[in-house]
Amino acid sequence: TAMPMIPAPAVRISMSARAAPRGLSLVELMVGLAIGLMLTLGLFTLISSQSNAFKVQDDFARIQENATLALRTIGESVRMAGFYGYAPDGAAIDTGIGGVATTRDCGSATLNPPARNWALNVNAPLQSFDALTPATVNATLPCILTSNFVAGPLLVTRSASGLRIASANLAAAPNAATIHVQSDPGAGLLFYGAGFARLKADGSTRLTSTGADFDIFDYRAHVYYIRPCSRAAAANGACAATDDGGQPIPTLARQE
Repeated sequence: TAMPMIPAPAVRISMSARAAPRGLSLVELMVGLAIGLMLTLGLFTLISSQSNAFKVQDDFARIQENATLALRTIGESVRMAGFYGYAPDGAAIDTGIGGVATTRDCGSATLNPPARNWALNVNAPLQSFDALTPATVNATLPCILTSNFVAGPLLVTRSASGLRIASANLAAAPNAATIHVQSDPGAGLLFYGAGFARLKADGSTRLTSTGADFDIFDYRAHVYYIRPCSRAAAANGACAATDDGGQPIPTLARQE
């Protein structure tokens, strides 16, 4: 007899196996954080170094700019030293007429009378001092306060400015209280603007061959020195240890 065929049992085979989901281990997380912190620290270090380098370069640029301005200003005063209008070198410049009191200095004849009026010493258009100290500077140059001078070189220049002043404008402010110089090729004079009319009436002014006034210029006496602070808080401009935020900055100063 024929035996019946018994079918084999069905077997299912999975063609793909799904792996169970898996995250970072604690060690991997710590390593990642460490690398990130190192990169962040390096970035901040780079930014900080670049900022410091920029600040240093900016400070040097400011120093060079200030030095250029200072040298230009001093150079202009030195170039003009000895210029008193049309008077040649060695010509007599009268400083005792026209209301110019030669015993006055820095606007004070009673509080601080000087031994001599340094500002009107036209015979020394360019003068330097190397041995002055804070204790001795005020006796020689009464304009400079004892607290405002650092021992060191001091430069004085005396001249007329290059700006002509019309004689008709001398009686008005601020020319009336300003010292001026007028000269011809022979001699000259210093005077306050307010005194020019009287000088002209007395025949003391300098006239050309046509009777016109010789050119008139502002008179300038400049003093360059180092003072111990940049911005003085005191009303009289005296430097103190509390100036400049408690750290006084030595500064090149010019008084005129």
